[in-house]
Amino acid sequence: MKKTIMKGVNKFILVSYDILKNISAVVLFVIIMVTTISIICRYVFNNSLSWAEELCCFLLIYLAFMTAGLATVEKAHVTADFISGYIKGKAKLVLNWVIRLLEIVFFVVIAYASITLMPTTKQISPALEIPRPWYYVPVVVMCIYMAFAVITDLLNELFPGYNYWRQRQDELDKIAEAEEAALMKESLESVDEFMDEQEGGKTT
Repeated sequence: MKKTIMKGVNKFILVSYDILKNISAVVLFVIIMVTTISIICRYVFNNSLSWAEELCCFLLIYLAFMTAGLATVEKAHVTADFISGYIKGKAKLVLNWVIRLLEIVFFVVIAYASITLMPTTKQISPALEIPRPWYYVPVVVMCIYMAFAVITDLLNELFPGYNYWRQRQDELDKIAEAEEAALMKESLESVDEFMDEQEGGKTT
């Protein structure tokens, strides 16, 4: 049972991470394209797009929270280590657990607050007529996702060996190190060949 649960949650994190990464890339591309087209229309054709800024703002909210989810899985959020840097052993482990539990509480509170706020917002955006509650959807979904990612990370510490995302990253790091070592070796061989040619030219 434990093995099945750990495999399931880690498989979900791995697959959802890839999906979020691809969607984020598409959303970023759309924002760049819409912004570029809007600039061209305004300064070249003297006809600005009334909906461009609104769409970019809407997509930017989604992009911000999706990338926050990616950063949570990667453990790439900025941290202040002025306390944890001076703590070692079990005390540091306890501190890390307390921090992660507080993260879960924070994500749950933000998600709950957003859910309670959504029914009270009746406005719609002027140009695209997007209901305001849709602006809170990424906040709710990604806060729940980030809380789940932190819980999964804690479970992986209790039951190691199932962190598929970390395993894939380690494999990619090894491949990158091997490629870098091969490139360095090739560069050194080229330098040696050049030096041999220079020395051969001097002797003749």
